Amino acid sequence: MNKHIFKYLVIGVFFALTLWSCENFLDKQPLDSPSKATFWKTEADATMGLAACYGRLNNDCTGATNGGGSLHHSGGMTDEGYAQYPWEGGYTNVPRGIIEATTGGVLSNFWYNSYRGITTCNVFLENIDAIPMADALKSVMKGEVLFLRAFWYNYLTALYGDCPLIIKVLSVEESMKLKRTPKAEVVTQILKDLDAAIALLPDKIYAGNAVKGSAQALKARVCLYNEKWADAATAAKAVMDNPLYALHPDFLAMCNGNAENGNKEILFSVKYLAPDVIHGLDYEHGSWFSSTPIQDYVDFFEKLPGWDAANPFEKRDPRLKLTVLVPGAPFPYVKTGDVFVPSLNAGKTLYGLIKFIKTVSSSSTNCDQDIILLRLADVMLMYAEAKLKGGQNDASALKALNDVRARFGNVLVPKTTLDMNAIMYERKVELGFEGLRFFDIRRWKIGTQAMTGLKDPVAKDYTFNESKHYLWPIPQAEINVMGKVFGQNPGY
Repeated sequence: MNKHIFKYLVIGVFFALTLWSCENFLDKQPLDSPSKATFWKTEADATMGLAACYGRLNNDCTGATNGGGSLHHSGGMTDEGYAQYPWEGGYTNVPRGIIEATTGGVLSNFWYNSYRGITTCNVFLENIDAIPMADALKSVMKGEVLFLRAFWYNYLTALYGDCPLIIKVLSVEESMKLKRTPKAEVVTQILKDLDAAIALLPDKIYAGNAVKGSAQALKARVCLYNEKWADAATAAKAVMDNPLYALHPDFLAMCNGNAENGNKEILFSVKYLAPDVIHGLDYEHGSWFSSTPIQDYVDFFEKLPGWDAANPFEKRDPRLKLTVLVPGAPFPYVKTGDVFVPSLNAGKTLYGLIKFIKTVSSSSTNCDQDIILLRLADVMLMYAEAKLKGGQNDASALKALNDVRARFGNVLVPKTTLDMNAIMYERKVELGFEGLRFFDIRRWKIGTQAMTGLKDPVAKDYTFNESKHYLWPIPQAEINVMGKVFGQNPGY
Protein backbone atom coordinates (compact mmCIF):
# COMPACT_ATOMS: atom_id res chain seq x y z
CA MET A 1 0.00 0.00 0.00
CA ASN A 2 1.50 3.35 -1.01
CA LYS A 3 -0.62 5.77 0.97
CA HIS A 4 1.37 7.74 3.52
CA ILE A 5 -1.09 7.52 6.40
CA PHE A 6 -2.27 4.04 5.79
CA LYS A 7 0.94 2.20 5.04
CA TYR A 8 1.19 1.72 8.81
CA LEU A 9 -2.04 -0.29 8.93
CA VAL A 10 -0.25 -3.60 8.43
CA ILE A 11 3.21 -3.06 9.89
CA GLY A 12 3.07 -0.04 12.20
CA VAL A 13 2.32 -1.75 15.47
CA PHE A 14 4.98 -4.39 14.99
CA PHE A 15 7.78 -1.97 14.23
CA ALA A 16 6.87 -0.15 17.43
CA LEU A 17 7.02 -3.39 19.36
CA THR A 18 10.74 -3.63 18.78
CA LEU A 19 11.19 -0.55 20.98
CA TRP A 20 9.76 -2.37 24.00
CA SER A 21 11.20 -5.79 24.74
CA CYS A 22 9.80 -8.46 27.00
CA GLU A 23 11.67 -11.25 28.66
CA ASN A 24 10.28 -13.83 26.25
CA PHE A 25 10.49 -11.62 23.18
CA LEU A 26 13.13 -13.71 21.42
CA ASP A 27 11.04 -16.85 21.89
CA LYS A 28 8.49 -15.54 19.40
CA GLN A 29 8.41 -15.75 15.64
CA PRO A 30 10.13 -12.69 14.11
CA LEU A 31 7.65 -9.84 14.10
CA ASP A 32 8.60 -8.41 10.71
CA SER A 33 5.75 -10.43 9.21
CA PRO A 34 3.40 -11.27 12.09
CA SER A 35 -0.16 -12.42 11.71
CA LYS A 36 -3.10 -13.38 13.87
CA ALA A 37 -1.87 -16.94 13.59
CA THR A 38 1.28 -16.11 15.56
CA PHE A 39 0.41 -12.96 17.51
CA TRP A 40 -2.52 -11.59 19.52
CA LYS A 41 -2.83 -14.93 21.28
CA THR A 42 -1.68 -14.35 24.84
CA GLU A 43 -1.72 -11.75 27.59
CA ALA A 44 1.97 -11.18 26.89
CA ASP A 45 1.06 -10.29 23.29
CA ALA A 46 -1.50 -7.81 24.59
CA THR A 47 1.09 -6.26 26.88
CA MET A 48 3.55 -5.83 24.00
CA GLY A 49 0.80 -4.40 21.82
CA LEU A 50 -0.07 -1.89 24.53
CA ALA A 51 3.59 -0.95 24.88
CA ALA A 52 3.68 -0.36 21.14
CA CYS A 53 0.81 2.12 21.46
CA TYR A 54 2.74 4.05 24.11
CA GLY A 55 5.94 3.72 22.09
CA ARG A 56 4.46 5.91 19.36
CA LEU A 57 4.76 8.88 21.72
CA ASN A 58 8.54 8.66 21.50
CA ASN A 59 9.13 11.08 18.63
CA ASP A 60 10.37 14.62 18.10
CA CYS A 61 6.85 16.13 18.23
CA THR A 62 5.45 14.70 21.45
CA GLY A 63 8.50 13.24 23.16
CA ALA A 64 12.24 13.51 22.64
CA THR A 65 14.64 11.63 20.41
CA ASN A 66 18.32 10.91 20.89
CA GLY A 67 19.85 13.89 19.12
CA GLY A 68 16.81 14.60 16.97
CA GLY A 69 14.72 17.21 18.73
CA SER A 70 11.88 17.21 21.23
CA LEU A 71 8.50 18.61 22.20
CA HIS A 72 10.36 21.48 23.87
CA HIS A 73 11.58 22.75 20.50
CA SER A 74 8.01 23.80 19.75
CA GLY A 75 8.74 26.87 21.86
CA GLY A 76 10.80 27.97 18.86
CA MET A 77 7.59 28.19 16.83
CA THR A 78 6.18 30.85 19.17
CA ASP A 79 7.06 34.01 21.04
CA GLU A 80 8.82 31.88 23.66
CA GLY A 81 12.05 31.11 21.88
CA TYR A 82 14.24 30.13 19.00
CA ALA A 83 14.98 26.58 17.84
CA GLN A 84 18.38 26.67 16.23
CA TYR A 85 20.69 24.06 14.69
CA PRO A 86 20.19 21.24 13.90
CA TRP A 87 16.44 21.74 13.44
CA GLU A 88 16.32 25.11 11.69
CA GLY A 89 14.64 23.63 8.64
CA GLY A 90 11.67 22.57 10.70
CA TYR A 91 10.94 24.73 13.68
CA THR A 92 12.33 28.10 12.58
CA ASN A 93 10.22 28.05 9.41
CA VAL A 94 7.02 28.44 11.41
CA PRO A 95 7.66 31.80 13.15
CA ARG A 96 9.14 33.12 9.91
CA GLY A 97 5.87 32.33 8.15
CA ILE A 98 7.39 29.69 5.86
CA ILE A 99 4.35 27.48 6.16
CA GLU A 100 3.36 25.72 2.97
CA ALA A 101 2.15 22.27 2.02
CA THR A 102 5.64 21.40 0.76
CA THR A 103 7.62 22.83 3.70
CA GLY A 104 7.91 19.52 5.56
CA GLY A 105 9.68 19.10 8.88
CA VAL A 106 7.49 19.65 11.93
CA LEU A 107 4.62 20.79 9.68
CA SER A 108 4.21 17.28 8.32
CA ASN A 109 5.72 15.30 11.20
CA PHE A 110 2.74 15.99 13.45
CA TRP A 111 0.42 14.63 10.75
CA TYR A 112 2.36 11.42 10.16
CA ASN A 113 3.28 10.77 13.80
CA SER A 114 -0.37 11.18 14.79
CA TYR A 115 -1.62 8.70 12.20
CA ARG A 116 1.10 6.23 13.12
CA GLY A 117 -0.16 6.44 16.68
CA ILE A 118 -3.81 6.13 15.64
CA THR A 119 -3.11 3.12 13.44
CA THR A 120 -1.26 1.33 16.22
CA CYS A 121 -4.20 2.00 18.55
CA ASN A 122 -6.70 0.70 15.99
CA VAL A 123 -4.72 -2.50 15.46
CA PHE A 124 -4.68 -3.07 19.21
CA LEU A 125 -8.40 -2.40 19.69
CA GLU A 126 -9.31 -4.67 16.80
CA ASN A 127 -7.37 -7.63 18.21
CA ILE A 128 -7.55 -7.39 22.01
CA ASP A 129 -10.99 -8.99 22.38
CA ALA A 130 -9.80 -12.29 20.90
CA ILE A 131 -7.11 -12.76 23.55
CA PRO A 132 -8.02 -15.02 26.49
CA MET A 133 -7.24 -12.92 29.55
CA ALA A 134 -8.97 -11.40 32.56
CA ASP A 135 -11.80 -9.11 31.51
CA ALA A 136 -10.83 -6.48 34.08
CA LEU A 137 -7.30 -6.16 32.71
CA LYS A 138 -8.57 -6.17 29.14
CA SER A 139 -10.96 -3.31 29.95
CA VAL A 140 -8.19 -1.21 31.47
CA MET A 141 -5.97 -1.77 28.43
CA LYS A 142 -8.81 -0.71 26.14
CA GLY A 143 -9.25 2.44 28.20
CA GLU A 144 -5.57 3.28 27.85
CA VAL A 145 -5.61 2.86 24.09
CA LEU A 146 -8.82 4.85 23.65
CA PHE A 147 -7.13 7.62 25.63
CA LEU A 148 -4.10 7.48 23.34
CA ARG A 149 -6.21 7.56 20.18
CA ALA A 150 -8.02 10.62 21.52
CA PHE A 151 -4.66 12.19 22.34
CA TRP A 152 -3.50 11.87 18.73
CA TYR A 153 -6.73 13.11 17.20
CA ASN A 154 -6.70 16.19 19.40
CA TYR A 155 -3.39 17.19 17.81
CA LEU A 156 -4.74 16.61 14.31
CA THR A 157 -7.90 18.67 14.79
CA ALA A 158 -6.05 21.49 16.55
CA LEU A 159 -3.37 21.73 13.86
CA TYR A 160 -5.11 20.76 10.62
CA GLY A 161 -8.84 21.01 11.27
CA ASP A 162 -10.74 18.49 9.15
CA CYS A 163 -8.90 15.17 8.94
CA PRO A 164 -9.69 11.53 8.09
CA LEU A 165 -11.44 9.83 11.00
CA ILE A 166 -10.20 6.25 11.14
CA ILE A 167 -11.38 4.11 14.04
CA LYS A 168 -10.79 0.66 12.59
CA VAL A 169 -8.19 -1.18 10.56
CA LEU A 170 -8.98 -0.41 6.92
CA SER A 171 -8.72 -2.57 3.86
CA VAL A 172 -6.85 -1.29 0.83
CA GLU A 173 -10.17 -0.60 -0.88
CA GLU A 174 -11.50 1.36 2.08
CA SER A 175 -8.34 3.44 2.38
CA MET A 176 -8.57 4.38 -1.29
CA LYS A 177 -11.94 6.05 -0.65
CA LEU A 178 -11.00 8.07 2.40
CA LYS A 179 -11.89 11.72 2.68
CA ARG A 180 -11.34 14.30 5.39
CA THR A 181 -13.96 14.28 8.13
CA PRO A 182 -15.33 17.61 9.42
CA LYS A 183 -13.51 18.67 12.56
CA ALA A 184 -16.70 18.71 14.64
CA GLU A 185 -17.34 15.04 13.89
CA VAL A 186 -13.79 14.11 14.82
CA VAL A 187 -14.09 16.04 18.10
CA THR A 188 -17.30 14.14 18.86
CA GLN A 189 -15.39 10.87 18.44
CA ILE A 190 -12.52 12.14 20.58
CA LEU A 191 -14.90 12.89 23.43
CA LYS A 192 -16.64 9.55 22.95
CA ASP A 193 -13.27 7.79 23.27
CA LEU A 194 -12.39 9.82 26.34
CA ASP A 195 -15.70 9.17 28.08
CA ALA A 196 -15.18 5.46 27.47
CA ALA A 197 -11.62 5.72 28.78
CA ILE A 198 -12.76 7.56 31.92
CA ALA A 199 -15.23 4.76 32.63
CA LEU A 200 -12.62 2.03 32.10
CA LEU A 201 -9.45 3.44 33.65
CA PRO A 202 -8.52 3.02 37.31
CA ASP A 203 -8.70 5.96 39.69
CA LYS A 204 -5.15 5.98 40.97
CA ILE A 205 -2.00 8.07 40.82
CA TYR A 206 -0.26 8.17 37.47
CA ALA A 207 2.77 5.89 37.24
CA GLY A 208 3.34 5.50 33.49
CA ASN A 209 0.05 4.10 32.21
CA ALA A 210 -2.91 6.39 31.62
CA VAL A 211 -5.36 6.56 34.52
CA LYS A 212 -8.79 8.13 34.99
CA GLY A 213 -7.22 11.50 35.85
CA SER A 214 -5.20 11.42 32.62
CA ALA A 215 -8.35 11.01 30.55
CA GLN A 216 -10.26 13.66 32.53
CA ALA A 217 -7.40 16.13 32.04
CA LEU A 218 -7.26 15.44 28.31
CA LYS A 219 -11.04 15.84 28.09
CA ALA A 220 -10.70 19.25 29.74
CA ARG A 221 -8.10 20.23 27.12
CA VAL A 222 -10.16 18.97 24.17
CA CYS A 223 -13.27 20.77 25.44
CA LEU A 224 -11.31 23.97 26.07
CA TYR A 225 -9.77 23.87 22.59
CA ASN A 226 -13.26 23.49 21.12
CA GLU A 227 -14.98 26.11 23.31
CA LYS A 228 -17.10 23.65 25.25
CA TRP A 229 -16.63 25.70 28.39
CA ALA A 230 -18.96 23.94 30.83
CA ASP A 231 -17.68 20.49 29.88
CA ALA A 232 -14.08 21.69 30.15
CA ALA A 233 -14.69 23.08 33.64
CA THR A 234 -16.45 19.91 34.78
CA ALA A 235 -13.66 17.64 33.55
CA ALA A 236 -10.96 19.84 35.05
CA LYS A 237 -12.79 20.07 38.38
CA ALA A 238 -12.98 16.29 38.62
CA VAL A 239 -9.18 16.17 38.54
CA MET A 240 -8.74 19.09 40.92
CA ASP A 241 -11.10 17.57 43.48
CA ASN A 242 -9.33 14.22 43.45
CA PRO A 243 -7.13 13.92 46.57
CA LEU A 244 -4.70 11.76 44.60
CA TYR A 245 -3.38 14.86 42.83
CA ALA A 246 -1.57 17.92 44.16
CA LEU A 247 0.86 20.58 42.96
CA HIS A 248 4.45 19.49 43.49
CA PRO A 249 6.45 21.88 45.70
CA ASP A 250 9.65 21.65 43.62
CA PHE A 251 8.86 23.05 40.16
CA LEU A 252 12.30 22.42 38.67
CA ALA A 253 12.76 18.90 40.04
CA MET A 254 9.39 17.92 38.60
CA CYS A 255 10.28 19.21 35.14
CA ASN A 256 13.86 17.93 34.91
CA GLY A 257 13.10 14.40 36.07
CA ASN A 258 14.55 14.55 39.58
CA ALA A 259 11.06 14.21 41.07
CA GLU A 260 8.99 12.49 38.41
CA ASN A 261 8.24 9.08 39.93
CA GLY A 262 5.14 9.11 42.09
CA ASN A 263 4.70 12.82 41.43
CA LYS A 264 1.14 13.84 42.30
CA GLU A 265 1.11 16.69 39.77
CA ILE A 266 2.03 14.69 36.67
CA LEU A 267 -1.03 13.25 34.94
CA PHE A 268 0.55 11.92 31.77
CA SER A 269 4.01 11.84 30.23
CA VAL A 270 6.25 10.10 27.74
CA LYS A 271 8.27 7.63 29.79
CA TYR A 272 11.99 6.94 29.33
CA LEU A 273 14.33 4.58 31.12
CA ALA A 274 18.08 4.32 30.51
CA PRO A 275 19.86 2.58 28.97
CA ASP A 276 17.23 1.19 26.61
CA VAL A 277 14.82 4.08 26.02
CA ILE A 278 16.72 7.37 26.11
CA HIS A 279 16.90 10.79 24.50
CA GLY A 280 19.36 13.66 24.30
CA LEU A 281 17.75 16.52 26.21
CA ASP A 282 20.69 17.22 28.51
CA TYR A 283 23.23 17.78 25.78
CA GLU A 284 20.73 19.31 23.34
CA HIS A 285 19.79 21.99 25.87
CA GLY A 286 22.98 21.98 27.95
CA SER A 287 25.63 21.86 25.24
CA TRP A 288 24.07 22.57 21.86
CA PHE A 289 21.53 25.06 23.26
CA SER A 290 19.24 23.99 20.48
CA SER A 291 16.11 25.60 21.96
CA THR A 292 16.65 28.96 23.59
CA PRO A 293 14.35 31.61 25.09
CA ILE A 294 14.28 34.97 23.35
CA GLN A 295 14.54 38.33 25.09
CA ASP A 296 10.84 39.05 24.71
CA TYR A 297 10.00 35.93 26.70
CA VAL A 298 12.48 36.81 29.46
CA ASP A 299 11.03 40.33 29.68
CA PHE A 300 7.53 38.88 30.09
CA PHE A 301 8.16 37.53 33.59
CA GLU A 302 6.67 39.64 36.35
CA LYS A 303 8.89 42.16 38.14
CA LEU A 304 8.51 42.04 41.91
CA PRO A 305 8.80 44.91 44.40
CA GLY A 306 12.41 46.07 44.64
CA TRP A 307 13.32 45.09 41.08
CA ASP A 308 16.31 47.02 39.73
CA ALA A 309 17.30 47.27 36.06
CA ALA A 310 20.93 46.91 37.12
CA ASN A 311 20.10 43.33 38.23
CA PRO A 312 17.42 42.42 35.71
CA PHE A 313 17.08 38.75 36.68
CA GLU A 314 16.62 39.33 40.39
CA LYS A 315 13.30 40.15 42.06
CA ARG A 316 11.33 38.43 39.31
CA ASP A 317 8.68 35.75 39.12
CA PRO A 318 10.58 32.68 40.46
CA ARG A 319 9.67 30.73 37.35
CA LEU A 320 12.08 32.85 35.31
CA LYS A 321 15.20 31.24 36.77
CA LEU A 322 13.49 27.85 36.90
CA THR A 323 12.81 27.99 33.16
CA VAL A 324 15.49 30.21 31.64
CA LEU A 325 19.24 29.83 32.07
CA VAL A 326 20.33 33.42 32.54
CA PRO A 327 23.88 34.81 32.34
CA GLY A 328 25.83 34.17 35.53
CA ALA A 329 23.50 31.47 36.80
CA PRO A 330 25.06 28.29 38.23
CA PHE A 331 25.48 25.77 35.44
CA PRO A 332 27.54 22.72 36.42
CA TYR A 333 26.74 20.82 33.24
CA VAL A 334 30.36 20.48 32.10
CA LYS A 335 32.10 20.69 35.45
CA THR A 336 31.20 21.49 39.02
CA GLY A 337 31.27 25.20 39.82
CA ASP A 338 30.62 26.49 36.31
CA VAL A 339 28.30 29.40 35.63
CA PHE A 340 26.51 30.16 32.39
CA VAL A 341 28.36 32.56 30.08
CA PRO A 342 26.55 33.35 26.80
CA SER A 343 28.44 32.57 23.62
CA LEU A 344 27.65 31.74 20.01
CA ASN A 345 27.65 28.05 20.89
CA ALA A 346 25.49 28.68 23.93
CA GLY A 347 22.47 29.59 21.84
CA LYS A 348 22.12 32.48 19.46
CA THR A 349 20.15 34.28 22.14
CA LEU A 350 21.72 35.35 25.42
CA TYR A 351 19.91 32.57 27.25
CA GLY A 352 19.60 28.85 27.66
CA LEU A 353 16.82 26.53 28.76
CA ILE A 354 17.27 25.12 32.26
CA LYS A 355 13.78 23.75 32.90
CA PHE A 356 14.19 20.24 31.50
CA ILE A 357 17.85 19.30 31.96
CA LYS A 358 19.79 17.67 34.75
CA THR A 359 22.79 19.92 35.24
CA VAL A 360 25.07 17.15 36.43
CA SER A 361 28.78 17.57 35.81
CA SER A 362 28.98 14.69 33.36
CA SER A 363 27.64 15.97 30.02
CA SER A 364 25.51 12.83 29.99
CA THR A 365 24.08 11.57 26.74
CA ASN A 366 22.18 8.80 28.52
CA CYS A 367 19.17 10.98 29.33
CA ASP A 368 15.88 9.51 30.50
CA GLN A 369 13.85 12.22 32.20
CA ASP A 370 10.21 11.96 31.16
CA ILE A 371 8.46 14.45 28.88
CA ILE A 372 5.39 15.80 30.70
CA LEU A 373 2.28 16.12 28.53
CA LEU A 374 -0.42 16.74 31.16
CA ARG A 375 -0.06 18.10 34.68
CA LEU A 376 -2.27 19.51 37.37
CA ALA A 377 -1.19 23.17 37.08
CA ASP A 378 -2.31 23.14 33.44
CA VAL A 379 -5.65 21.62 34.48
CA MET A 380 -6.16 24.31 37.13
CA LEU A 381 -5.50 27.07 34.62
CA MET A 382 -7.81 25.39 32.12
CA TYR A 383 -10.50 25.35 34.80
CA ALA A 384 -10.05 29.06 35.51
CA GLU A 385 -10.26 29.87 31.80
CA ALA A 386 -13.28 27.64 31.17
CA LYS A 387 -15.18 29.22 34.06
CA LEU A 388 -14.30 32.71 32.87
CA LYS A 389 -15.17 32.06 29.22
CA GLY A 390 -18.33 30.22 30.21
CA GLY A 391 -19.62 33.22 32.17
CA GLN A 392 -19.17 31.58 35.58
CA ASN A 393 -16.28 33.65 36.89
CA ASP A 394 -16.66 32.69 40.53
CA ALA A 395 -14.34 32.42 43.51
CA SER A 396 -13.31 28.88 42.60
CA ALA A 397 -11.92 30.04 39.25
CA LEU A 398 -9.80 32.78 40.82
CA LYS A 399 -8.65 30.38 43.53
CA ALA A 400 -7.47 27.87 40.93
CA LEU A 401 -5.23 30.48 39.32
CA ASN A 402 -3.94 31.79 42.64
CA ASP A 403 -3.20 28.28 43.86
CA VAL A 404 -0.83 27.85 40.94
CA ARG A 405 0.91 31.10 41.90
CA ALA A 406 1.02 30.01 45.55
CA ARG A 407 3.39 27.16 44.77
CA PHE A 408 6.10 29.71 45.60
CA GLY A 409 4.66 30.76 48.93
CA ASN A 410 3.89 34.45 49.24
CA VAL A 411 6.46 35.53 46.64
CA LEU A 412 3.77 36.15 44.02
CA VAL A 413 0.95 38.39 45.15
CA PRO A 414 -2.46 36.72 44.68
CA LYS A 415 -4.68 38.18 41.97
CA THR A 416 -7.82 39.89 43.21
CA THR A 417 -9.76 39.59 39.95
CA LEU A 418 -9.72 37.03 37.15
CA ASP A 419 -9.44 38.10 33.54
CA MET A 420 -7.87 36.75 30.36
CA ASN A 421 -4.70 38.79 30.84
CA ALA A 422 -4.06 37.01 34.13
CA ILE A 423 -4.74 33.60 32.57
CA MET A 424 -2.56 34.32 29.54
CA TYR A 425 0.28 35.39 31.80
CA GLU A 426 0.10 32.31 34.00
CA ARG A 427 -0.03 29.88 31.11
CA LYS A 428 2.92 31.50 29.34
CA VAL A 429 5.24 31.44 32.35
CA GLU A 430 4.01 28.30 34.14
CA LEU A 431 3.91 26.10 31.03
CA GLY A 432 6.78 27.62 29.08
CA PHE A 433 8.35 25.35 26.44
CA GLU A 434 5.99 22.48 27.34
CA GLY A 435 4.42 22.44 23.88
CA LEU A 436 1.26 24.35 24.78
CA ARG A 437 1.99 27.98 23.87
CA PHE A 438 1.65 27.23 20.15
CA PHE A 439 -1.90 25.98 20.67
CA ASP A 440 -2.81 28.77 23.09
CA ILE A 441 -1.82 31.44 20.58
CA ARG A 442 -4.02 29.89 17.93
CA ARG A 443 -7.10 29.19 19.98
CA TRP A 444 -6.97 32.69 21.47
CA LYS A 445 -6.57 34.11 17.94
CA ILE A 446 -3.64 36.30 19.01
CA GLY A 447 -1.21 35.22 16.30
CA THR A 448 -0.47 38.71 14.99
CA GLN A 449 -0.37 40.21 18.47
CA ALA A 450 2.04 37.57 19.76
CA MET A 451 4.39 37.25 16.80
CA THR A 452 4.52 40.54 14.91
CA GLY A 453 7.48 42.75 15.76
CA LEU A 454 9.72 39.98 17.04
CA LYS A 455 12.97 38.95 15.42
CA ASP A 456 14.96 35.79 15.88
CA PRO A 457 18.67 36.02 16.76
CA VAL A 458 19.72 36.00 13.11
CA ALA A 459 17.50 39.01 12.39
CA LYS A 460 14.70 37.13 10.66
CA ASP A 461 11.30 38.66 11.36
CA TYR A 462 8.67 36.61 13.16
CA THR A 463 5.39 36.86 11.32
CA PHE A 464 1.86 35.54 11.28
CA ASN A 465 -0.70 35.48 8.47
CA GLU A 466 -4.17 35.81 9.97
CA SER A 467 -5.86 34.49 6.83
CA LYS A 468 -4.14 31.12 6.79
CA HIS A 469 -1.80 30.32 9.69
CA TYR A 470 -4.42 29.32 12.26
CA LEU A 471 -4.42 25.99 10.47
CA TRP A 472 -1.45 24.15 9.02
CA PRO A 473 -1.58 22.75 5.49
CA ILE A 474 -2.19 19.08 4.81
CA PRO A 475 1.24 17.76 3.67
CA GLN A 476 1.52 17.98 -0.10
CA ALA A 477 2.74 14.39 -0.32
CA GLU A 478 -0.60 13.35 1.17
CA ILE A 479 -2.54 15.41 -1.37
CA ASN A 480 -0.47 13.94 -4.21
CA VAL A 481 -1.42 10.42 -3.17
CA MET A 482 -5.03 10.98 -2.14
CA GLY A 483 -5.97 13.33 -4.97
CA LYS A 484 -7.77 16.66 -5.12
CA VAL A 485 -10.86 15.17 -3.49
CA PHE A 486 -8.85 15.11 -0.26
CA GLY A 487 -8.85 18.89 -0.21
CA GLN A 488 -6.45 21.45 1.25
CA ASN A 489 -6.85 24.07 3.96
CA PRO A 490 -7.62 27.64 2.82
CA GLY A 491 -4.67 29.70 1.67
CA TYR A 492 -2.39 26.80 0.72
